[in-house]
Amino acid sequence: MQHSGLYYKASGKISPVGVLAFFLVSILGGGALSLLYLYLVRFVPLAMFDILFCVLFSPSLMLLFMFALRVGKVRNVIVAFFLVAIGIALVNYLKWALFVGVVLRFDTLANCLHPSHLLDDILQLNAIGTYVDASTGIPVTGSELARTWIAEALVITLPAFYAVKAALLPFSEETNRFYESVELPKKLRLVEERELQNFVAAIENGDCSVILKRETFAHKPDVNYAYIKLFKSNGENGGLIEVWNKPKAGRVNHIVKPVMIGKANADQIEKFLK
Repeated sequence: MQHSGLYYKASGKISPVGVLAFFLVSILGGGALSLLYLYLVRFVPLAMFDILFCVLFSPSLMLLFMFALRVGKVRNVIVAFFLVAIGIALVNYLKWALFVGVVLRFDTLANCLHPSHLLDDILQLNAIGTYVDASTGIPVTGSELARTWIAEALVITLPAFYAVKAALLPFSEETNRFYESVELPKKLRLVEERELQNFVAAIENGDCSVILKRETFAHKPDVNYAYIKLFKSNGENGGLIEVWNKPKAGRVNHIVKPVMIGKANADQIEKFLK
């Protein structure tokens, strides 16, 4: 781990093994998700369900890439962006190959895995259509079918870029693993502007009594409140906390960014807010 003072800062590290792990998980998981999605869309002949499957496939793909970034221990957000972009392209390519070669059996899977063969197959399918318009009984082809394919691709892939946030999760270089978030159901009384500077300074100096002495709420209150995120890593002698103010009206304010605290303080805060 690297720190700016006491604050957490990602190391930005990435290894060739991590990149390989990312692509291995993405290809295997993306292939399985794609096949499931394609069969559901193909054999459930209801447009409403097809749209639902498409919408559900998108967050599934995002979660897959987040998992792949964690497996690859990627903590460089720029590298993560390019990895996810390449992963999206690979999964889309694999999805088309499976659609043409396995679901439709329009060509052999071996041919579909070759870019030029797959492109020829897609152009032929666009000319003859892959589904029929229920109102007219005529196959949808040409530009109309192409627009449907493009819309589907955008709905599925664009939200997947949200997976890049996984590279911003706190990572312990000491234990070589990502920190795990600890569930803290209790909330704190809002940190007012007049006490904010002293509150932050105390935490920076390792004095967590400013948290342990505050009024708490046993559930999410319908008033202004603050909440804490606690991160721990097995084998590390300490943890990280960050504090957020949540006013009843207005935006959430990040008043304490991830900062290192000792094990004793981390254990006390966990016990206090559970």
